[in-house]
Amino acid sequence: MRLHQAAFSAITLSIILSACGGGSAVTESDQVANIPDQETAVSSGNETIVIPPPKNGAASIDEPTTTTTPPVTSTPVTSTPVRPAPTTNTREPAEVFGAASLTTAAVSGDNVVLSWSQANDVPQGGYNIFIDGENSKDLSNTAGTTATVQGLDLSVQHCFTVQARYTQATPVQFFTSNSRCTDAQQSDNQAPVITGNPTNSVNAGESYSFTPSATDSDNDNLTFSVTNLPAWAQFNNQTGTLSGSPTADDVGDYNNIVITVSDGTDEDSLNAFAVTVNSDTTAPATGSISLRWVAPTTRTDGSALNLSEIQGFCVYVGTTRDNLQMVADINEGDRTTYVLDNLDLGDYYVAVSVYDQQNNMSSYSNIVMKTAVN
Repeated sequence: MRLHQAAFSAITLSIILSACGGGSAVTESDQVANIPDQETAVSSGNETIVIPPPKNGAASIDEPTTTTTPPVTSTPVTSTPVRPAPTTNTREPAEVFGAASLTTAAVSGDNVVLSWSQANDVPQGGYNIFIDGENSKDLSNTAGTTATVQGLDLSVQHCFTVQARYTQATPVQFFTSNSRCTDAQQSDNQAPVITGNPTNSVNAGESYSFTPSATDSDNDNLTFSVTNLPAWAQFNNQTGTLSGSPTADDVGDYNNIVITVSDGTDEDSLNAFAVTVNSDTTAPATGSISLRWVAPTTRTDGSALNLSEIQGFCVYVGTTRDNLQMVADINEGDRTTYVLDNLDLGDYYVAVSVYDQQNNMSSYSNIVMKTAVN
């Protein structure tokens, strides 16, 4: 009976071991043989066989002890995905270069104020300011994000851009912003300015002329006007020149003369001034005429005339050939030159006659025209 039980146990154990593993896997019997002094429990269905440890190191199979245990239910293991730990990147982030955004170009008084923003890295070389496409040397390498532009003619439109200078890049990189323009400014009108120091007197018979100076910062067209213009004078509305030649009839004072300049909107005037026309007290200029002649050697009847028979000469002058007047009687028979003095400047007709010891007078010599000069 004991042998049958052992055989049954052996068969049962063999069946259980076959059910638990096969092929090349480690068998339960192998595990039992390798673990000394330890009971081994093997379950089959509702039965558990307990195998006592071998005695004296030899393999031995005793009667198994059978106990009934409830079936074991294995809870399935759910595998949860595990997120890998993030990898730490120790490299420096790359710099981002780019253009600024020009936000405003605002007129402030006589200046233009520029403002811009930079969404990229700050350019170490600062910013260049371009005005109407040209680089403004006065505002090169501007730091920050604002700039004030001075000295522009704001009556015309101006356009601006900002150039970022990334000198930290190799090679240096430049990025140009968008463009912004100002509107032409309509400035308040500036009045013209007139200046000058007119001469305050003139002699009758002389010429008078005065021209003022006038400027206009707006470069407007200018016109001139005058009040209390003297009767002997003329006035030029384009230049402001007052001129004229008073005569002896114009002698006197001419007061409260005012010259005004206008740009069409505003005007400016000289202080009132006066011009005095003086009498002509200057002696008229005179001149002289030098004469030279040759004494006659015959009389009108053809007979000879000796020079010793000549008593003298008469000189005749006139403004016309037909109106000669004697101006000199030269009682010197051997004289052949004479100078006419104190003649008004101008042209004259001149002739000479000769007379002898008996006062017989010849007719005129040939008539010549001479000019009195001083």
